[in-house]
Amino acid sequence: MTDLTADYRQDHLANYMVPVGPPLIFVVTTFFVIAQVVDVLTTPSTFLSTRILTVLASVALFGFAPVLSHFARAGRTNAAALSAITFLTLMSIGITHARYADGMHWMMMLPYAGIYTMISTLLWSRKTHLGLGLLGSMGIPSVATLVTATTASEFFNRLVFVSAMYVFSIALYFLLHRIHTLNYRIALDARYRAHHDWLTGLINRQRWMELARGQFDHATGLAAPMSLLYIDIDHFKQTNDQFGHEAGDRQLQMVAQTLRSEMPNDAIIGRFGGEEFVVLLPRTMLAGAVAFSEQFNHGLAHNPTSLAPLTASIGIAEWVNGETIETLIMRADRAMLQAKALGRSQTVVAGPIILRPQPQPRSMPTPTYPEPLWIPVGETADHASSI
Repeated sequence: MTDLTADYRQDHLANYMVPVGPPLIFVVTTFFVIAQVVDVLTTPSTFLSTRILTVLASVALFGFAPVLSHFARAGRTNAAALSAITFLTLMSIGITHARYADGMHWMMMLPYAGIYTMISTLLWSRKTHLGLGLLGSMGIPSVATLVTATTASEFFNRLVFVSAMYVFSIALYFLLHRIHTLNYRIALDARYRAHHDWLTGLINRQRWMELARGQFDHATGLAAPMSLLYIDIDHFKQTNDQFGHEAGDRQLQMVAQTLRSEMPNDAIIGRFGGEEFVVLLPRTMLAGAVAFSEQFNHGLAHNPTSLAPLTASIGIAEWVNGETIETLIMRADRAMLQAKALGRSQTVVAGPIILRPQPQPRSMPTPTYPEPLWIPVGETADHASSI
């Protein structure tokens, strides 16, 4: 089962950390550097060395933007958050230095730190990151503001101001977090609807083809076995006509549930439309696919909640290295049609496929009749099929 918490964090990195984090660092640092350069040009020479050092330190902050972007694109949530927290901490140190070097009023120091904290709430995907971010961006200015109070009344006023800034930052975080979570759930629901069949909950044909092609690419490199089941529910139209379409929908849901319970965990199960289902079985040879099909049909036939006898005609094809997904589906589909022609409620295995026909010796006459593309289970082919 998908870890939604991990998915949420990756989504947060992709939609907030990568596009917002580095540009935010560039904008804030550029403003801070420009302010420091102006101070260098307008400050008496006694402060020149300190100011130049501050400018060089500010320029070094630009290095955090690519570092943050690298960690975010790599999906490293903690590393990206710690990079942003380090950036905010260094900025807060610079703000504290500017406050005492210029004799700035203490109330002018915390709003700067608070602004950084409020904007940076977009970056956090965990509450622990929020705590560290608040500590890094406002910790040093807050401590400096409180310890420099000269009277108890002034200390109390400053403490109220500091507390208000923290409360406001935390409230803004939870507001943005709630909005982001809601947007994520909406996007997740839209993605689910785009990939899944609304009735059965199985993946739809388009999504099934995407996953199957990925499995094909993986299996081609490893030459791993793979089989496909093409399933058609028997007499489904009669069920709809006799019991109504609502009963037919319940029957399809029973089929989907049986497929989930009887097929292996790595099976790719999809609804191709109507009463047709397709199952791709990675790392499964023909004998194993036949066993799974019989297990599935047995589960259908012994479903106590079914309104009508529930059986399926199944065609099975084993993948040949180099064969396309379309050809494999076609062979299994033809085998399924043969199962229906033979009386339904049974499994038919597609015959072997030769992708590169070998030349026939002249002494052996070429057969004048077409070979079947299927072989019923339990029988053997007298001749090798070729396409």
